[in-house]
Amino acid sequence: DASLVPRLEEIRANADRSIRQALKPLMDLLKNRAKLTNPNSDVRRSAATDLGSSGNPSAIPWLDAARANEPNKWVRYTMEESVALIRLASDDPSIKAAAADKLGELRSQNAVPLMKQLVAAGAGTEATESQKTVAKAAGAAIDRIETWGVWSNAIETFFRGISLSSILLIMSLGLAIVFGLMGVINMAHGELMMVGAYATFVTQ
Repeated sequence: DASLVPRLEEIRANADRSIRQALKPLMDLLKNRAKLTNPNSDVRRSAATDLGSSGNPSAIPWLDAARANEPNKWVRYTMEESVALIRLASDDPSIKAAAADKLGELRSQNAVPLMKQLVAAGAGTEATESQKTVAKAAGAAIDRIETWGVWSNAIETFFRGISLSSILLIMSLGLAIVFGLMGVINMAHGELMMVGAYATFVTQ
């Protein structure tokens, strides 16, 4: 219960170092649980991320309950991702494999390091059949995430190229208008147009 936090803070204030260290994870867990209902969407999303990083299975029902009433799609995404990250650390191979599939479906970049560890564990000579099954699911999820990353980077680079070339195009058109009004032959116009074209080509 989050109402325990003030009492725990009281105990922690007068306790020795070992007790403070023992109480801190519990207090952080309870504080993040309380933040899941905060009016600010950024606070809710940050709390969901922290709960996912904690790896505590008790946070799963809290996140599921909060996600059912969450209006913001990005906060819902983070809650779903956090639940899958916690389940990825489960001892049950079937839960791990299902969590890896879910994280691949979500294109979660945060899960890639953990899933690479699972792939490495399944590739060992002493790996069990369950570890190999989990490694296969994790490998497929990693491929899915990395493919999505390649496409998103390509699209981002394309729009950056358009943005940069449009600036050069505006400069060249401005020079064309100014020099045209002055009656001066514009020797820079063609050069800037060519630089803009090459900038678009190279960035693509």
